[in-house]
Amino acid sequence: MNPDPVVLIVSSAFGDGHVKVAQAIEQSFRARGVDRVHIVDLFARVHPWRNGVSRAFYLKSAIYAPNLYGIMYNMTRKMKPDYPLGQFLHSMEA
Repeated sequence: MNPDPVVLIVSSAFGDGHVKVAQAIEQSFRARGVDRVHIVDLFARVHPWRNGVSRAFYLKSAIYAPNLYGIMYNMTRKMKPDYPLGQFLHSMEA
């Protein structure tokens, strides 16, 4: 094993769950003596504007339309990438 590993945790700031999991993974590595652990919000780095708009929509929808998240999740969870919305979502990749 590398005596001085570097760990990169790719995460997203969409929802507190992602942040908490990334932090828990980071703490686990640090508890094992790994000092160079980095958490990167990939979407924010690759598409800062889209990230800002999407994040604002996500946060506001939780306040004003809390059921909307569940509806959107159920609509997209089995969506194939070749569907129009699937193509749009996949177009956000780097």
